[in-house]
Amino acid sequence: MLSNGDSNTVERLGILARFPEPGRAKTRLIPALGPEGAARLHEEMVRHTLRMTDDLKKARTVMVEVWFAGGDEDRFLALFGARTYRAQAEGDLGDRMSCAFRSMLAEASAALIIGTDCPALDATVLSEAFEALGIHDLVLGPATDGGYYLIGLRAPASGLFEEMPWGTDAVFAETLRRAGGWA
Repeated sequence: MLSNGDSNTVERLGILARFPEPGRAKTRLIPALGPEGAARLHEEMVRHTLRMTDDLKKARTVMVEVWFAGGDEDRFLALFGARTYRAQAEGDLGDRMSCAFRSMLAEASAALIIGTDCPALDATVLSEAFEALGIHDLVLGPATDGGYYLIGLRAPASGLFEEMPWGTDAVFAETLRRAGGWA
């Protein structure tokens, strides 16, 4: 069980982030914002997420890791400052999340993964998710589009991520189906 007062327990939070390069970030918004505008919006979303996780670290003993795609560690460091940066694995979103969870859970009793696309997400919600992982093996934050904005595990579970219909409104329901009695 996770405890804020247990100094031996380290919780991990993985943030999946793309480098805000014009033409490669928030591509669906390029028709409305242009490549530079879409990249600037994405940069601000990453900054917002990092500020929110700084608030979380004031309340909990949690290690935050930015799992990046695009760019490299030096570019992320130059733009977003000192953090723990790790390159995302190759493959689809499921492959990348599975790899991140395996890495984080090798040294932690609980891990969460979030993206940078949920500006309403705050430190309180993340703290509650970690608390829920104290008694549940899986925690999900359902999104209005049929996916989820947060997933937490106490042990790697690659079966949750393999051949998932990513980008559809069936992701949340399919994840619950695969989790069976976990949720």
